[in-house]
Amino acid sequence: MTFDVILKLILTMFGSLGFWEFLKHLIMTRRKKKTAEQEALLSISQYLLYPKLEEIYFRGKVGYDEMEMVTSLFKAYRRLRGNGTTERRYAQVDALPRVKDDEIEKGVWRWI
Repeated sequence: MTFDVILKLILTMFGSLGFWEFLKHLIMTRRKKKTAEQEALLSISQYLLYPKLEEIYFRGKVGYDEMEMVTSLFKAYRRLRGNGTTERRYAQVDALPRVKDDEIEKGVWRWI
């Protein structure tokens, strides 16, 4: 086989619709859909995380330990591929000034 024939074969393969469909199939199968358990955990995480982020944001300051707890929950939320709304609010809270936790009025996380 000469170089021209090999080049024509390669270009034909890349130009064929079947090759691109196969490539698309490989990409789509690598993206895993969320299981029911992952969707449930994602919903629970958002249900807990977003109101707390709102509370901190409107307070205007965040305690060091409080931020550590929120960050821990947020990282788990992101691993479950959470949405951008909570991510934007987290970024706003992360930009708030940090204060000692005893300077913040003591409150209990609102779980329900």
